[in-house]
Amino acid sequence: MSVLSAIGFFCQCNRTLLFSPAYSATSITTEPITNEADIEPIPGKDGWSMPVYFFDDRIDLLSYYSGQTNIITYAFTYFYAPKTQSAELWIGSHEGIYVYINGTKVYEFTGTNSYGNNVIKTEIKPITINKGYNKLLVKTLNNTGDYTFALNICEVESDINYAGNRVDGLKFMTDTSSTVSNSSGNITANVLKISCYPNPAAVDNVNIAYEIPNSAKTTIDAFDINGKHIAKIFDSYTCAGNYNIKWNIAQRNISGGTYFIVLKSGKNIKTTRLIVK
Repeated sequence: MSVLSAIGFFCQCNRTLLFSPAYSATSITTEPITNEADIEPIPGKDGWSMPVYFFDDRIDLLSYYSGQTNIITYAFTYFYAPKTQSAELWIGSHEGIYVYINGTKVYEFTGTNSYGNNVIKTEIKPITINKGYNKLLVKTLNNTGDYTFALNICEVESDINYAGNRVDGLKFMTDTSSTVSNSSGNITANVLKISCYPNPAAVDNVNIAYEIPNSAKTTIDAFDINGKHIAKIFDSYTCAGNYNIKWNIAQRNISGGTYFIVLKSGKNIKTTRLIVK
């Protein structure tokens, strides 16, 4: 299998997913969950994570699973497509990986790749996506290698100079409850959303979960009760979707009290209150 470098700009690979517990295994063909193709997890239930956001297109599972080897893990998300159409699955991995869409295996790799740090994808796979909500499950194996993967669903493009653009109107999300379709059939989110957990917080890290309706420059800042700026938590152009980041309050020497966490995306602003014990 030839290794392909990233060519087009596709707004970024999907970076927000739900993750399963780690299961002991040395072969991608092992099925630790019965009928794995039909998994549709609920965030925070049965050992699955809440939505987790990664800052890089390559999902760093080695760090997420604390360096464990000889394991199989699963990652899950939904995506919305405005119409049924042919598309390309841009996929990259070092070891074995399966990709299921709506319960059907659309991609499998059982060997190993030379997955260098400057490479995003290792293969492009033709697929068909359905109009509306779709389920996407990624099964990955780690024995001893670079436990990362990257994934995006892109337009079919014959001109290599324009290849790699995400399907127009396609949006990834880990929860479909807060999204609706407008009159043109495109998906939109109702409002900005942000929450912190645990709250009250008495631990080193606070999870900040947020949702933005449209791709835009996005910032998250912390202010104290008097309106003094305490920390810049996040600042980046971000695609529409659901995200989860960790904020190390111990490293910032945040003392006990009430703080306001302010999410700004484009022209929209949303604030939530965080109590630190």
